[in-house]
Parts: sequence; C-alpha cells; structure tokens
Amino acid sequence: MYLNITPTKLKLGYSAFVILTLLEMDHKDLPLRDYYLEKFANGIMHLQREDGSFQTFFYADESGGEDYYPGEALFALMSLYADGGNRTYLEVVEKAFPYYADYWRANKNTAFVPWQTRAYTLLYEYTNKQDYADLIFEMNDYILESYFPLDNCTDFEFDTSVVAVHMEGVIQAYNLAIELRDNNRASCYRNFTLEGSAFLLTLQITETANFLEEEAVGGFLDSETSESMRVDRNQHAIIALKDAIDAGIIS
Repeated sequence: MYLNITPTKLKLGYSAFVILTLLEMDHKDLPLRDYYLEKFANGIMHLQREDGSFQTFFYADESGGEDYYPGEALFALMSLYADGGNRTYLEVVEKAFPYYADYWRANKNTAFVPWQTRAYTLLYEYTNKQDYADLIFEMNDYILESYFPLDNCTDFEFDTSVVAVHMEGVIQAYNLAIELRDNNRASCYRNFTLEGSAFLLTLQITETANFLEEEAVGGFLDSETSESMRVDRNQHAIIALKDAIDAGIIS
C-alpha cells in the first residue's frame, strides 16, 4: 500500500507518517490496524534498493527528499519493530545504515539529522552496536557546530523556529549520551536544548495584539520578525518541548 495524497508524487514519507499514526491508534478504533501496518510497511520495504538506500517516490524514477523521507521511513520501521518485534523491519534498517552513514559523510547537512537520529537511537536500543551510537553523536555534534556556540557549548545563535526540528534529534542524542555516560556530550546537548527551548518560547504568541485571529494564540512564529506560522514548525516546536520535558531538561 501507499498513500495517494498527491497522485503525481507518491512520497515515501507519506507511508512513514501513516504507520506512525496507526501505531497510536487502538485496535478497537481500527480493527484492521495491523493489516494496514503490514501493508504500508511492505510498501516501504518494496522501495529499498540492493545497496540499502530507498527510492523516495513510488512508481517514479524521480529523486528528491533524500534528506527527509528515508529517515522518516526508517524511524517508522523501527517503531513498528518496537511495537511488534517483527525482525524483518530491524533487518531493513540495519541494511540501510551503511549506505546512509556514507551518504551523511558525503553530504553533511542539518536536515538529514533528526529523523535518522530517531531511527538509529531505536536501532541502538535493540542492538547495542557502537557504530550506531557513533553516527548519532557525529551527526548531532554537527548540529551544535552549525549554531556557532562559544566555548563550553553555550551562547548558540538561533534565528528561526527550525531549531525545534534540530532539538528533536539532539534530545535523542542527549538521552543516549546519558545512557553511555558521555558526560561532556550530554552537557553540550543539554545546553543546546535549554537555550533552544528559551528561544522557541520567545516566538510563541501569547496574546492577540498584533493578530486578529484568536486561534493564533499559543502558536509559534517562524522568526522574531515573521508574521506567519508554519504548521510543521509548530508541530516540531511542540514535540521538541515535550521531548525536553520528558528528558528532564526543562520543566
């Protein structure tokens, strides 16, 4: 199965988000939940190439979204594995890892990191293979460096709400650093999350003086000078702050 939202562009990422959504549903609300999970997972696995990489669109030779859709798909498969223990899903992610580790090192960018971090954090949890932890730390160290911190991982430079996306990965890396007693990294990741959370809250609308719509209250602007919001950035802001609370970094 695949999700036909945009018929001319059947994106791999759509299937990932369907799976993550279905995993939050109860069987009594959707009796065919497991059937759909299996079929959408089969669709994702159908797009894996022999080298471990994924086609990013169904029924098209088109490329694009490599920094997003494969990570989303890998996280969905690992979430499925965590839910039901089907080892096939774990093996697909393990097969993908060498390809995407090499891809990352040849194409370093911040967009790639958060979803891949979520996937490999779960992969490490079930395998304890050091290679997975090493890549998680390598990628999230890069995230911190991209915000130009001063010495001792402080005074990061934030300018847009995209920091919430990056915080999601960094918080996963923080939890792993705590588990592995990597105190220096844990401290850096914690500082980044604290400062990022404080910055995000400066972008949250708390009253309607400059906005006619009451619905705007509680939302997050894209930047301090922005007059608009993005739905995805708001989603990431909420998840990042929730993850920071769950990790014990903020309260």
